[in-house]
Amino acid sequence: MVGNFQQDLRGGLRMLKKSPGFTFVAVLSLALGIGANTAIFTIINAVFLHPLPVGEPSRLAEMFTRDTQTIDANTNFQLTGTSLPNYEDYRDQNTAFSGLASVTFPIPLNWGGQAEPQQLNASLVSGNFFDVLGVKPYRGRTFVADGDKKLGGNPEVVLSYSLWARRFGSDDRLIGRTITLNGTPYTVLGVAPPNFKGIVSLGRPDVLWIPISMRDYVLTGQLKNLENHRRFRWLSIVGRLKPQVGVAEARAAMKTIAAGLEKEYPRDNKGRTVELFPLNESALGINQRRQFSLAGGVLMGVVGLVLLIACVNLANLLLAQAAKREKELSIRAAMGAGRSRLVRQLLTESTVLSLLGGLAGLLVAFGGRKILWSFRPPFLLDGSIDLSFDARVLGFTVAISLLTGLVFGIIPAIKASRNGHQRDFESRRPWRSAGLDPQSSARPAGDCGNCAGAGRARRIGPVSSQHAERAAIQSGLRVAEPVSNVF
Repeated sequence: MVGNFQQDLRGGLRMLKKSPGFTFVAVLSLALGIGANTAIFTIINAVFLHPLPVGEPSRLAEMFTRDTQTIDANTNFQLTGTSLPNYEDYRDQNTAFSGLASVTFPIPLNWGGQAEPQQLNASLVSGNFFDVLGVKPYRGRTFVADGDKKLGGNPEVVLSYSLWARRFGSDDRLIGRTITLNGTPYTVLGVAPPNFKGIVSLGRPDVLWIPISMRDYVLTGQLKNLENHRRFRWLSIVGRLKPQVGVAEARAAMKTIAAGLEKEYPRDNKGRTVELFPLNESALGINQRRQFSLAGGVLMGVVGLVLLIACVNLANLLLAQAAKREKELSIRAAMGAGRSRLVRQLLTESTVLSLLGGLAGLLVAFGGRKILWSFRPPFLLDGSIDLSFDARVLGFTVAISLLTGLVFGIIPAIKASRNGHQRDFESRRPWRSAGLDPQSSARPAGDCGNCAGAGRARRIGPVSSQHAERAAIQSGLRVAEPVSNVF
């Protein structure tokens, strides 16, 4: 079996080398189709299929506020964050989570001590933020879980890996030193692991985190005036579920607490409840996930159509190529090659062709993903997602290449093998019309001195029908003619 496969593989490569024009057109057509699919799948893989780099992501859930009294026609604001006072009540009263952490959206801060004014983006987080997410530092350490109790008492920062590498040159000596943000010195405690950007998949890569106890030194203007207002929903809440507690059970428990807060603070919390979703679902943006999924499906559908067109072109090219090889296939059939053997040979050739197309498609996708990313929405910054070719992307490319070669190569292979056997059958028909079988036809051929192979037939005695056909084909003669001369 292995020997036959190696023989088919060598034969396939030899045939592709003999027809460079056909090979070039087929590989180019497949490269465009497979490359477009790989480029789109690279983005979909980065956006939808990459879990956040956190510990046990299946045990994490994000909590949102739903205001049933305030009707907003904008679907992007149906589920929102939570106020600081409400977060503190949820944190202290909950029984479903081992920990509830809070985090704000990135806030621009002035980075002092530079030759030119620069800004860094910082998120305020609760002290247990990294512990709840199960994120270990890449360098140094993170915040103390209960170190955010004293207002203004923790002038500390943790840098993202991307910020540390791009702005600070991956300098290990930065740990323990201070940087000035909005005029306040902060001690750099550590660096987060690579690819960690918080609880948002499409978040900024260059970010730093500051304890929420330092909010009076970070917030300005209206944000500072409303920070402690129970109606001001500016915090995202994420929690780690206790063992044996599911999302549905935690949702019911937190809704009970929300109902109690509505009764206790009717002016601020009237009509407000909570919703919980697994973090892997909400990380893309709970209000926008449907739009992202729809856009991804449409893009895959479009490039799938492109691949289908490329595959149809491949099938037509294979049919045309098989028509040119009809004589070769009929000779192989006459020499004893069964129909399944011919189909396997032709399928091997189409599969080799599609794999070459897939290899060229990776080159197309490498450039195509950069072109596609240049058309991204303005809120997505460079480096927001990882567009590298990981094992999942490479496996996808190999899979569609093999599928293309097998599915769209099978019909031309079956048709070509049928034509080859049909032509072989027709070449034997004169023998049958003479009322002879191949065994008896071989014996008079041995008595004909002018017939090629006669001496050989006389020496070895009776010749099998297969050997007689093979000798006739190799010598370029039709067996029916010498048979008619004898009689």
